[in-house]
Amino acid sequence: MKLILILFITANTLFAQNTKELEINIENLSNKWEIIGVINPTVSAEELEETLSMLEGTYLLLNKDSTFTFSFIMELEGTWELIDNVIHTKDSRGKNKWVIHNLKKNEITLSRNDAKQKLVFKSEK
Repeated sequence: MKLILILFITANTLFAQNTKELEINIENLSNKWEIIGVINPTVSAEELEETLSMLEGTYLLLNKDSTFTFSFIMELEGTWELIDNVIHTKDSRGKNKWVIHNLKKNEITLSRNDAKQKLVFKSEK
């Protein structure tokens, strides 16, 4: 009985740590984030699945030294900074804003520029 109780408490603690929102700062953002989901209530489930399929393998690597790599079809490298809970990136194609909707230990939800669609990324750490 004690073993079951210990397993339950351990599982509950691990779940709580992974679902707890983190402070939005450079330390917590610096990670390789790989896309795992798309949120857009204005499109069908089939369209969401198709969009996610097209984005498969996409990642955003945010380094502590303020450099980043965004990989979608090709890799773009540049610099980034955090201003008012928005990630501002600058690369050879221009500037983008990534609005942070939530940040958890292993997951971040972002939208790019003025998009209504949100992208869910998982942490590689």
